[in-house]
Parts: sequence; structure tokens; C-alpha cells
Amino acid sequence: WVRGHSGHAGNSRADELAKQGAGDIDNLANDMPAVSNSLLRANLKIAITAEWERSWIALESCRQTKHFFPSLNQKFSRDLMRCRKRAYSILVQLVTGHNHMRRHNTIVEYSWPDMEFADCRFCSEDEESSFHLLARCPNFAPQRLEYLGDVFLDHPFKVKCKALIGFLRDADI
Repeated sequence: WVRGHSGHAGNSRADELAKQGAGDIDNLANDMPAVSNSLLRANLKIAITAEWERSWIALESCRQTKHFFPSLNQKFSRDLMRCRKRAYSILVQLVTGHNHMRRHNTIVEYSWPDMEFADCRFCSEDEESSFHLLARCPNFAPQRLEYLGDVFLDHPFKVKCKALIGFLRDADI
């Protein structure tokens, strides 16, 4: 119904036929309209992302990375990818735990994190890992408070790349 066409015979007849067609489920068209490519792509993207999320959450490895990515986080990923090459490299090492911190070095050398050689060189209170330095090491509490907003952090980490870079620079890690 269109207000401007009120009282026109064609409009009244169109209304009549529309109501009749809506109520007659036996008179459905056999030629369904094709699904658009953009809708197919959107649905495929949703399905792939859901499967990726399910697989990631079920994965038992990647302990260190899951502090930053307990689930998919496309915004943090994009921010990370936009960093300059040197900052990107340092942040990937921090996020993955594949770096020159003592925990990782003992895993590479001995195939397990030997606490005798993995202790934190800054506080000796725990193994020197990305998690410890970023979240717990008392030596970096002032920098953590300034750049990351708290003296101690819990995972999942909800931090920005720029704040991480500032923390690492000021902590001289």
C-alpha cells in the first residue's frame, strides 16, 4: 500500500493479490532467488571464524600466547600487524614466549623449563617468562602501573600494543 496511490484500482488489486499470495503456501514459486556472492562470502567468513575460534580454544598448547589471545581478537591482531617491524618482532616474541628470556632458553636447551636455570634474573622469585615479567615481577611494578594501569596483571591481558611497547622500553627488557 502506498499512501499516494490510495483509491487507485491497480493499487487495490495489488493489495488483494498480495494478501491472497501470502496466505497460500501451496502456491510457492519453485525458482528461489539465487543467494548473492556477498552473502555467501559473509556466511563463509562467519563459519570459518567460528571453526577457528573453536579450534583455538580446544588447543592445549600455546600457553603463553593464550594470555593475550584466550579467544580470537582481531582488533589486537590488527594493531599488532600495524606496528613497525622492530616493535612487531619484539611484541611477537613477548606474546608467543619465543624470546631470549630464561624460561624459553631452558626449554630450547634442555627440552623443559628447568627452574634452576630459568629463574628471573630481576627478582629470582619465579621463572623468567613473558608472563612473569609482564604481569608479576616486582622489579617492574612501577612501569606496569604507569603503562598497563596496574601493579600486577591477570590474564587474559587486555593491553594495547603502544602500552606494551612503552612498558618494554621503560623497563629496558
